[in-house]
Amino acid sequence: MRPDASAFGSKALAEPAPTQYEFLIRSNSVTPAKRRRIWPLIIGAMCLVLVPTANRAVRPEIARWYLAAAEDELVDGIWYARRKAESDGAIEENRVLAKRAILRADRLLEESVSWGGRSWHYFTIRSRRDRVVGNVDTAILNLEEAIKRAPPTEKYALLSLLASLELRRRSGRAIGLYKNILESVESSSDQRLHSNALNGLAYSRAIHRFELDAALKDIDQAIEIHEALVADLQANSWRASWFSKPTEPEPIDATLIQFRDTRGFILLGLGNKKAARAQFDIIWKSFDDWFKQQQSADAAFLINERKSRVDIRMIPNHLGATHHSAAVIMYHRMLTLDRNADQKELESLDKRIRSLGYEPTRLLF
Repeated sequence: MRPDASAFGSKALAEPAPTQYEFLIRSNSVTPAKRRRIWPLIIGAMCLVLVPTANRAVRPEIARWYLAAAEDELVDGIWYARRKAESDGAIEENRVLAKRAILRADRLLEESVSWGGRSWHYFTIRSRRDRVVGNVDTAILNLEEAIKRAPPTEKYALLSLLASLELRRRSGRAIGLYKNILESVESSSDQRLHSNALNGLAYSRAIHRFELDAALKDIDQAIEIHEALVADLQANSWRASWFSKPTEPEPIDATLIQFRDTRGFILLGLGNKKAARAQFDIIWKSFDDWFKQQQSADAAFLINERKSRVDIRMIPNHLGATHHSAAVIMYHRMLTLDRNADQKELESLDKRIRSLGYEPTRLLF
């Protein structure tokens, strides 16, 4: 039975029924309440896309920050370990401060792992840390791992460092490493890298008295490349101009002195003491001038760096490297001298080497 219209009241009867057009509009419209529910879905979808992307971008940066902080603490430890101290109390204080700085570096290195894993930079810093505390074997292992992970632009420097570490401990492995370095720079347009690699290979062979004939060929090739580079530089230099008037003497060729030292040491290994003596006689004509010039340059560099750098801990110790090179060359010259005829010069060289903090023994190389 159809309900009576009077049951709904007169107002219901007065309201007209919607037209078909009005009904379609009402059915397709979305209320404000329903429209607001869409935004959480949009925000959630954006988070699902953007958060992982941002996370992948931010995590490596945080890891690099931790590695930079660890390296800074390590430099701090080296600074305290090398800082001069006159009293026993000051020496102990430096030792404690250095140890604390290295422990802080260890913690920062481990923190970096949780953000960016163990990168080549991580293993490079870890290797340096091991060298500071005297763990040479572990330092070499970490450096090898860094070389495996390093980009091509960094491998030459890391390989050179690894070869020098192996050479310092008289490991025959240094020969193979310098061969690898030589192969890596053969395609390079920088001939200085080629000549330096040849010198390193020749000297490592000379240290071990291994393949000395090949070592002599290598160092002769290195000298030939270097002299060609110097000749080309002089030809293009402003000093080569007809109108130029140099007001200061030409700098001594330190690289050529190093190469000739290697050549003389190889000739000693071959038993040709006379030819080795002739090689060191050539070096000796400019050795004292080179040593004074290099010391002055190192001192000037140190003064300028202290003026320009905020952090003086980062200044490299060029003077120590110069003293070591000079001591090695003087010791090699001693090996070519005659104990009777050159006794005075032998005594003089012995005193000079010891004054630089070294002992004139076969461990000096």
